[in-house]
Amino acid sequence: MIDHIRGNRLLLTLVGVYTAYVLFGYFTPRPYMSNVVGILALIAGLFMFARYAGKAWDIVWNRVRGEYGAHDAIVGAAEFAGGMIYSGMYRLVWNFFDQPDAWTGTWFSSLGLFMIAKGAYRVALSPTDELPIHRLPKDFFTIMVILFAIMIAYVAGATFGH
Repeated sequence: MIDHIRGNRLLLTLVGVYTAYVLFGYFTPRPYMSNVVGILALIAGLFMFARYAGKAWDIVWNRVRGEYGAHDAIVGAAEFAGGMIYSGMYRLVWNFFDQPDAWTGTWFSSLGLFMIAKGAYRVALSPTDELPIHRLPKDFFTIMVILFAIMIAYVAGATFGH
C-alpha cells in the first residue's frame, strides 16, 4: 500500500488540498471560509460555463445532437457550471446580508445545488465512446432503493425524533 501511495502525486495532492481545507476551515472564523468557497465555486463555474455553454446552446437550441446521446454530458456540464455560479453568488450575497435565516431551506437557496445535481446526473448517465448505449449497473435499482430508505429514515428521525 505504501508503494501505491508513494509517488502518486494526484492522490497526495487531493489529500493535501482536502486536509488544508479542513484545517483552515476549522480555525477560520465565520464566514471567511464560506466566502472563499463561494468565490472558488463562482470562478470554477465561470470557467466551466465558458467552456461548455456555447456547445450546450447549439445542442439545446439548434438541435445539434450526437448519434447516441453523448451530447447529454455537455449539457450536464453546462448545468453543473450554472449551479456552481448560482451557488457561489448566493453564498456571497447571503454572507453579505449577515446570513439571514429566512433565506435557508427555501427553493431558491437550493436552486444551485439542484442545478449541480441535475447536471451531474446528466453527465453520469450520458453514453461514452466505449459504451455508446448507456446501461445502468446490475444492482443500481437495489442500491437506489436502499439509499432512498436511508434518506426517508433520516428525515423521519430528524422530523419526529424530538
